Amino acid sequence: MSRNSGQSWKDISPNDGMRHGFAIGISGNDSVFVVPAYQDICKEHLSCIKGQLKVLRTDDDGKTWNETTKGLPRNVQTCVLRDSMAVDKGKPAKVFFGTITGEIYYSGNEGEDWRMLMKGAGRIQGISVLHAA
Repeated sequence: MSRNSGQSWKDISPNDGMRHGFAIGISGNDSVFVVPAYQDICKEHLSCIKGQLKVLRTDDDGKTWNETTKGLPRNVQTCVLRDSMAVDKGKPAKVFFGTITGEIYYSGNEGEDWRMLMKGAGRIQGISVLHAA
């Protein structure tokens, strides 16, 4: 995290086992969402997700992180790429992310629970959203 336009940075990772995530999104009320890519499980790559798919959310600039998994699969091997998460500015914020294995997930309540919108779409390279109804 940086509060001075990137002149200095502070590591706000939840823990050493979850220090890496490509996709990141910020809501209109400054909640930050990230899909942790390295979960200290996959020793083959630093960017894979093996096991429980999860989204982490912080509402206090990374002091605490809440893990959200409700509605997400428990046994996956995938990755969420850098541009594959989007958050609208609604209240509550709607959050979307896609995987390299072709699934798109959606939360209409700032990550409290998730549902799959699509599967079999092919590698999701990016997602954009302006406003979701």
